[in-house]
Amino acid sequence: YYPRAVEEMAEGSPKWVMARNLTHKLVYRPRGVSELYDLASDPRELDNLWGKPSAAPLQGAMERELLGWLVETADVTPIRMDPRRTPKWDPSGRG
Repeated sequence: YYPRAVEEMAEGSPKWVMARNLTHKLVYRPRGVSELYDLASDPRELDNLWGKPSAAPLQGAMERELLGWLVETADVTPIRMDPRRTPKWDPSGRG
């Protein structure tokens, strides 16, 4: 898709996350235009509901679900070093 390739060449690969359920789809871009679609009434995703007052409750609920999932599944580097350190690895497999 050429327009996306041009964007990536100019600004680097854009960051985004997506959440979807049976009826709606949310694409969140922290530095771009986010998207929210009602897949039941707009299966071709032509009417972006992001930021529309009528979709605010749905948008908020989907953002909270997405944030919760990201927090639960994130792999974050610990702030403090584990005092037990990393176990020594023996490539021979003898322990």
